[in-house]
Amino acid sequence: LPTSPEYARKRLLSEGLERIYQICKSFRDEAEAPFHNPEFTMLEWYRAYADYRQIAEETEALISHVARRLLGSTRLTFKETNIDLAHPWERLTVREAFARHSDIDGDPCGDPKRFLTSALTSKVTSIDGDADFDSAFFKIFLDQIEPNLGAPRPTILTDYPASMGALAKRSSETPETAERFEIYIAGIELANAFTELNDPVEQRD
Repeated sequence: LPTSPEYARKRLLSEGLERIYQICKSFRDEAEAPFHNPEFTMLEWYRAYADYRQIAEETEALISHVARRLLGSTRLTFKETNIDLAHPWERLTVREAFARHSDIDGDPCGDPKRFLTSALTSKVTSIDGDADFDSAFFKIFLDQIEPNLGAPRPTILTDYPASMGALAKRSSETPETAERFEIYIAGIELANAFTELNDPVEQRD
């Protein structure tokens, strides 16, 4: 049971198909949570020669369009939270999100040691001395960052630490970050994308 159609689509992309998409069932045996289904429908698409900024703009336009067609409006309410899907959405980098919403004194993208030291004194009590950077990052993210994203407009969260973008291209402006984004609406992640890494040496490393 495929977790996503990603790898099959990438094979087609590498064979020269420049604009492709698939809507299909995906399966993930994840821990029980309110917003995780073991079986769900996913839309996956690729456009050659487009970077993550262009894909973010396409995603924003698509979701706004679908809302208008289905609801007759870009406004909706989810769990008593009013959301407006109309353009423009909030753009926020991971660095900005941690500076705004967390109690961490450290750069999540450029200084993992200082970040981890600060995380040990965070209000997030589930972080202990055995935690590595990735686990501390996600615990703080899930507890302090994610609930604050995507209201009253969706949030496009960009520029993740490079270590968290294994198939993503590094930013030419800030090489410690990956050209990756996620979209959040009312605190829920609904999309993930990145500029495709096409450097075979870096990919092999």
